[in-house]
Amino acid sequence: MTLPAERKSENIKLSVNKFVKDKIAVGQPLVGITFNFQDSEFSPDDPLVEQWVDVKPIQEMAGMKGSYLLQFDIYTRERTDTFRQEADKIADKICGIFNVTSFKLYSFTDPVTLCDTGRYLIPINSDGQVGVRDDSIWMDSVDGIARKVLRFRFKRLADLSGVQYRAS
Repeated sequence: MTLPAERKSENIKLSVNKFVKDKIAVGQPLVGITFNFQDSEFSPDDPLVEQWVDVKPIQEMAGMKGSYLLQFDIYTRERTDTFRQEADKIADKICGIFNVTSFKLYSFTDPVTLCDTGRYLIPINSDGQVGVRDDSIWMDSVDGIARKVLRFRFKRLADLSGVQYRAS
């Protein structure tokens, strides 16, 4: 029994990544900030890189009881962001990207030809607010680098409406 494309966590992850990358490329709200969508932490060796964002999945579940939780780790060097205002600005811009009611869920089965599943993902926090982050936490600074953590939760529209999946 295989899951349909819209229920696979890898497709959810890649759809969220595509949505963020498209928003960054089109609107360019975050020019000059390095985004790392890899599964490993990014640590810039270049001391001229003042701010960067690691994007990683924390929870990858699809279904009525599960959700997809994505974490954005925003890093800024304290020598240029003493009061953490730049990190807050970046966080506000990322929150603005997800201030939507929904976006498309794609199937990445064939990486060359992107397939629209006809389903939608909804950014929704644990309190049920749509388009709002789940968490925002300041972490302790390490080696002169400040870190702010944002977490966003995503669910499929069908999961929110209570439509159950039945394998054939």
